[in-house]
Amino acid sequence: MTEYKDLQIINNGEEISYTEVQHIASKRAAHILEEMSGLGATLYLNDTELDSNQIYTLSNMDLLQACIESKKKWRIL
Repeated sequence: MTEYKDLQIINNGEEISYTEVQHIASKRAAHILEEMSGLGATLYLNDTELDSNQIYTLSNMDLLQACIESKKKWRIL
């Protein structure tokens, strides 16, 4: 994973850490995945169907993996 030690990130005029950026990105990704699920798209990770509570606890990498795995399964169906 790339480290961004010298990266300055500004949000609404205030500097925020890279960890905070990851957290914001995770929440947005989880929201998108939950909306997809609400539209009837079943989300999977490691061949296990995910519910919305599980989606919010996933790491960024797991969210990405869930998108990839689910997309493959949707093509099969």
